[in-house]
Amino acid sequence: MFRPASQEDLAPSGAKARFDANLDAITVARRLTAEGRTGNEDEQRRLARWSSWGAIPQVFDDTNTDWTRERALLREVLDEAEWRAAERTTINAHYTDPAYVTEMWAALGRLGFTGGDVLEPAFMRKSGVSRDIRCLTA
Repeated sequence: MFRPASQEDLAPSGAKARFDANLDAITVARRLTAEGRTGNEDEQRRLARWSSWGAIPQVFDDTNTDWTRERALLREVLDEAEWRAAERTTINAHYTDPAYVTEMWAALGRLGFTGGDVLEPAFMRKSGVSRDIRCLTA
């Protein structure tokens, strides 16, 4: 099982690199869903680089010509409903530093949590994979 060792294992720096990582994560997630299986370590590593769209809202701005290629690629992958849902996340997808998330999981461990089902609200937004759940060390 893949466990991120540092920020380098998570969302990359730079808007275009984040876009590429997000597009790759969507592709991997869809393949895993279609095949009805969980990801291997490499696929988990690629999923962990997902950062949502909050940091790169420009991909949804039709007037931004610097993002024409990326917008076209994303339009090929998402249907209209998915596009609108992804676009909506640009106003509420916030970054949480993995150091904070790690401390929260550690606190839960000190309170006696040793494992079990965990509800991750990000999954309910249909915007993709959440960084917070990836920092679980239990």
